[in-house]
Amino acid sequence: MNPNFFKRQIGKALLTFCDCFPRAKASLRKFGLRTRKEWIGAGVVRAQMPDGKSLKLASASQNYLSFELFWRGTEYYEPITTLVLQELVRPGDTFLDAGANIGFYSLVLSISQPGLQVIAFEPNPKAHELLKANAAANQLWQIVCAPLALSDTTGTARLHLSASDMSASLRRDFDFHPTDTVEVRTTTLDNYLLHAQTQGRLAIKVDVEGHEAAFFRGARRTLASRQPDIVAEVAVDYGEETVSLLREAGYRFYPITDRGLFESRTLTPLVREPFVFLNYLLTCRPAGEVAALFDEIRERVERIDLKQTSKYLDPASLIEFKAREARACLFMSPRGGGEPLCLK
Repeated sequence: MNPNFFKRQIGKALLTFCDCFPRAKASLRKFGLRTRKEWIGAGVVRAQMPDGKSLKLASASQNYLSFELFWRGTEYYEPITTLVLQELVRPGDTFLDAGANIGFYSLVLSISQPGLQVIAFEPNPKAHELLKANAAANQLWQIVCAPLALSDTTGTARLHLSASDMSASLRRDFDFHPTDTVEVRTTTLDNYLLHAQTQGRLAIKVDVEGHEAAFFRGARRTLASRQPDIVAEVAVDYGEETVSLLREAGYRFYPITDRGLFESRTLTPLVREPFVFLNYLLTCRPAGEVAALFDEIRERVERIDLKQTSKYLDPASLIEFKAREARACLFMSPRGGGEPLCLK
């Protein structure tokens, strides 16, 4: 008998047991993370949230982040950013999730803030299907799942897929090991909001894998007129064009770290080894209001063990991250301004 057959059967039994008895995950996690996501099958599993609620995942067998969330809980992935977003939005507001992937932020905010309007943009066909499946599994019918890439033009573009199921980009050079491309529809945020009804204050999460300059160009009118709070991933330095555009609209930049929200003059990845902080709060709120926002979450942040979260990179992963960041800078336009040489 194939020994892999017995390993798979034991792994399946472990997964089933821990889904039925989630408190057992803490003691069995190190064994569970050695199993394979494919062993979960097509069923829906639950990931525990810090407040005692649970998040249902229909994507755990097809997406590694979902698999990790099952074993580690939702506090594993970007816990400080999640707390910041939960403070920024209230029931009756609108949250736009640009680059939603499987919908982590859309799902967590919808569960923690009932009555929040959510529009999740995900152009990657596979990730979009998982996003829809996760929203349906949690009966979060208020999440609008839009199969669109937000850019600076309306039309189509080539999305470059990656071996990682957490990354796809309209920038051909963003990932140095692309696996395939697929044609996707694009629109600008300004154009989309001309035709969409939104409510309350507007908050946006931006994770568009190197396409930020185009995203913000296509959002210029929205930034000036509505001044939404923005949480943006900064995986590589933002160029002067984007920084100037944001400053002209009244924005200040605050890297999201465990030490507080302190203003930065630039938008660049923040590394405090062995931790990497890529998310920034971009906001027009007064500095005192930003400080008060962090005071609301400070005690919860201090309880987080960052070594048990996605913010921690082991030495090999840290070296890989730095190498990728250095390579990405080589592909920036010699004209300056952070403009990618090829967006489509």
